[in-house]
Amino acid sequence: MLKDLYLNTLLNSFALLGIVFIPFTFDLFSFQLDVTTFLFGDLIRWILTLFYQETPAYYAISSDSSAMYVLLLVLFLVAICITIVTTRLKKWKDIAPTLFYWSQLIICYYLALQWFNYGFDKVFKGQFYLPEPNILYTPFGLLDKDILFWSTMGTSYTYNLFMGAMELLAAISLLFKKTRTLGLLLSLGILANILAINFSFDISLKLYASFLLLSTITALLPSIKSLYDFFIRQRPTTLKTLEIPKQIDQHWSKTYFKTFVVLLFILEGCIPYLQRQNFNDDLAARPYLHGAYAVQTDSTSINLPLKRLFIHRHGYLVFQYEDDSMQDYRLEIDTLRRQFKLTDYEELTWLLDYTYFENERILLLENKQMQVRGKALDWKALPALERPFHWTVD
Repeated sequence: MLKDLYLNTLLNSFALLGIVFIPFTFDLFSFQLDVTTFLFGDLIRWILTLFYQETPAYYAISSDSSAMYVLLLVLFLVAICITIVTTRLKKWKDIAPTLFYWSQLIICYYLALQWFNYGFDKVFKGQFYLPEPNILYTPFGLLDKDILFWSTMGTSYTYNLFMGAMELLAAISLLFKKTRTLGLLLSLGILANILAINFSFDISLKLYASFLLLSTITALLPSIKSLYDFFIRQRPTTLKTLEIPKQIDQHWSKTYFKTFVVLLFILEGCIPYLQRQNFNDDLAARPYLHGAYAVQTDSTSINLPLKRLFIHRHGYLVFQYEDDSMQDYRLEIDTLRRQFKLTDYEELTWLLDYTYFENERILLLENKQMQVRGKALDWKALPALERPFHWTVD
């Protein structure tokens, strides 16, 4: 019993600290990173200097960076200190159940917030977006596994809707007492799959997915024995959950507060799409001249055996050479002067005049050193973007 108290205190403390201090890109709660950096930034930087001769350039507390590993270690050590101090209090056994209730309620609401974010991202096609033309024309074997996975998922709008619906179902289930355990079980399955994907395809969200999975298990702890009896031992059982304090359960403001929180969570998930009025990113307008262009044989250039060129939706010009290697530049298009301004990673810039022949769909780029003539390709007609459906194989 005492071991259970220690374990529950440790897990709940760590989960709450992670919820407060692990930075996430919220639209309505954007102050989180600033608070974490202010409180832990100097400590994290000092710890990193013990392992690196120079602080890594990617010091930012994000994704699977070294700083994120250190932050989680620090939070875990703080959780251990909290556990040692609180479990020595004489009244801890009496007040712990109420505090555990609040802790697990916060965890469930936090998970619901995450599922609203990720669910709407998939429903509106904002997470697994349609692959860019330069990705579609890159040979399969030259792509990294994470880009391959991301791009493959982005080709199917239907599967994105299915995944988004499952995550939204988990979010809604977590908000209500009667369906909360169902929501946690859905979260457990979804996160186990996400974690397997992240490790298998080397996607840089391993730490955060692991934290969410641990938080889900923490919230499920009161129900573990009942679930084991029902699913494994196949015995009739009553689902055991932490009881809500009566003074809270009967309070009239509970309904109004929950309604406000739910609306806030939905707004957090939808606000980027409401602002852009973009509810299916596959159909969103692309920038001027966006697309893929096959370099024609009559083009002349200096040491540039070009095969194709691409204009990326996020402001990049990408050259594909005959050996299928790629080189990208930041791109600014001056439509008045009809010029491309290219900037490389060393901040060197140069200009190219452009002419687009609408009828022939030809893009001509030239300056004193080079001239490139590209024919627009119908990249949306590639097999990867077709949406056939077959009931039979013959």
